[in-house]
Amino acid sequence: YTKITGGQRIDMFGARVDQLPEIWRRLVEGGMESGQAYGKSLRTVKSCVGSDWCRYGQQDSVQMAINLELRYRGLRSPHKIKMGVSGCARE
Repeated sequence: YTKITGGQRIDMFGARVDQLPEIWRRLVEGGMESGQAYGKSLRTVKSCVGSDWCRYGQQDSVQMAINLELRYRGLRSPHKIKMGVSGCARE
């Protein structure tokens, strides 16, 4: 089974080790990348729902989070990097 984590990642449970190569292949073919959460690199950038879904939102925080992930994807650093984007001053 799968679940969405608080870090906006997908956790998958119950697969056997021999099934993993096929699972990774299918995920990559579907446009999903894996492994960013495990290296000394940028984690998934967390974001509120932004101005599209929140009455307090002042900016498109989701798009900003996507832009940050694309900009810093593959960056190697001495430690993990965590970022978050807020769409308003309430957070």
